[in-house]
Amino acid sequence: MKLYTKKDIEDIFKISKATIYRWCREGDFPQPLKFKKGRRQYWNAEQIDKYIKNG
Repeated sequence: MKLYTKKDIEDIFKISKATIYRWCREGDFPQPLKFKKGRRQYWNAEQIDKYIKNG
């Protein structure tokens, strides 16, 4: 399974981390996975790619 970090998401969408969290809170964006490694959060790349395709 390919994973994206918060930094990857920021770079892909050209948005800030605050926007990522707002999108997640609003329910429009895929939620991060439930595990953390250190302080990093991860998103499933397949879910993000589907989000991009479906606009």
